[in-house]
Amino acid sequence: MLAPQSVGRMTVNIFQSEMTRGAMRRRIVKKHVLLAHVFFFFAQTFIKGCVEMTLYKAYISVKSQQVYAYPDESPWEFEVTATRNEIKVFERLFYQLKFVQSRNFLRAHEPMSVKPYHVDGENDQYDRRLKKVYAWIHEFTSEDSKRFIEQLPYFQRRREVQL
Repeated sequence: MLAPQSVGRMTVNIFQSEMTRGAMRRRIVKKHVLLAHVFFFFAQTFIKGCVEMTLYKAYISVKSQQVYAYPDESPWEFEVTATRNEIKVFERLFYQLKFVQSRNFLRAHEPMSVKPYHVDGENDQYDRRLKKVYAWIHEFTSEDSKRFIEQLPYFQRRREVQL
């Protein structure tokens, strides 16, 4: 192995040209690896975006507060076509309904906390969430189901203002 030689104030390595070629090769390989990672990231993001925009059929049971992926899993009332994120909103709304229901159940068994239905705020929370469920179903279901939901007494379409 040859040692570096000193020439004045500068130290010169005999293998300097070899090392720079190797360093350049490593840099090129690093750039190619980086480009491959960037390409993979954008391709994965694009595919994920396409998957998120894919519409799926889901079967909604308001009675049992469930979302089903297949029509023969259990009895259901409405068929919706939506993205996965929108279907997750149904699941979250049903979770909120169950939570409010359980709170109302416990509160109903406390003496001195019984209120008339039309004055009770917790019952209003349940009603509001149920209206949201029907509004979401109305948004993503077939025309027949939309007409049925529009006939429900508590479903009101927002009126558009004509200017």
